[in-house]
Amino acid sequence: MAIDAAITAMRERADVIQIERSRLGSAMRRIHAISGMAGLKACLESELERLQAANDHNRNWIG
Repeated sequence: MAIDAAITAMRERADVIQIERSRLGSAMRRIHAISGMAGLKACLESELERLQAANDHNRNWIG
């Protein structure tokens, strides 16, 4: 039973990742249409910096 629960949980996480990746792709296409590749790269770099800053060394989210 524990294995079935683990497999179900992994499938649910994969579904969530697929949905969020699709949303991210749509947002990236809109940003690209508005500001071009340079604007998209700037947005991605700044968001990655924010995510890294919000994650402490113990892999826990801050705020």
